[in-house]
Amino acid sequence: MGPRSVQAIDNIKRICEEYLSSRYRLEIIDIYQQPIFARDDQIVAASTLIKKVPPTPRKLTGNMSKFKA
Repeated sequence: MGPRSVQAIDNIKRICEEYLSSRYRLEIIDIYQQPIFARDDQIVAASTLIKKVPPTPRKLTGNMSKFKA
């Protein structure tokens, strides 16, 4: 994992804790080690965050450093 990946993970964990306060499940997958996930979820850029639940999936890309609620 490179520094940008580490930053993206730290940022999304901080955002989830701030707004969801332990009411979330975060699964981090390295698409370079497990490329099948990239194909199945149609990921074309890294870092990508996919919100699956509740329904109406959404994809966000980048390191989440400029997040605004």
